[in-house]
Amino acid sequence: MTDKPYYLCKTKGCESHRKSIRRDVLEGAFEEMLHSMKPSKGLFEIMKSMFSDAWEQRKTQMDAGKDELRKQKLALDGQIETTLDKIMTLTNATAVSALEKRIDDLESKKLVLDEKLQNFGQPVYSFSEMFELSLKFIANPWNIWASGQLSLKRTVLRLAFSERIAYSRKTGLRTPQVSVPFEFFGVHTKKCEMVHPARFERATP
Repeated sequence: MTDKPYYLCKTKGCESHRKSIRRDVLEGAFEEMLHSMKPSKGLFEIMKSMFSDAWEQRKTQMDAGKDELRKQKLALDGQIETTLDKIMTLTNATAVSALEKRIDDLESKKLVLDEKLQNFGQPVYSFSEMFELSLKFIANPWNIWASGQLSLKRTVLRLAFSERIAYSRKTGLRTPQVSVPFEFFGVHTKKCEMVHPARFERATP
């Protein structure tokens, strides 16, 4: 019969240094805490409204930015047309050459504006993807953790907590500092004893 998997404390100077804790005990305490990080229905609706308002504000700013670029492009078209009209009235080769150079410069600026317009406000992900993922995470980080994927579990740890989580063999899991989004909306972890920080790592057989 094989031993149950466990974690080993590798924090030098800790009273639990080189001592082990069963994995089901440590992870069970963490999962219980993670379950508690769930906002109320009313608070969640407020969060949804805030996300929506923020996106609409961002969209308005993006539209205004595009409009400004289009205005600049129209102004360049007007300058180019005016410069061409001037060329048609000149006979001095030096003056014509200077205006032709001016037109080249204006055309280069138009190309830059065209590129900016093409790439302006193009996010890597669509709003719906970003919006839904963010809300799902804040609504219940446990659901993402429960997927079992190691990469997603690491994402939960990185996004939900602003410090490493500590555990005491005597008093259990300490109360960690949640990240800014959870702190802002008043979502806290289940109250635990504050203990001396100890870093446990999964031991290899």
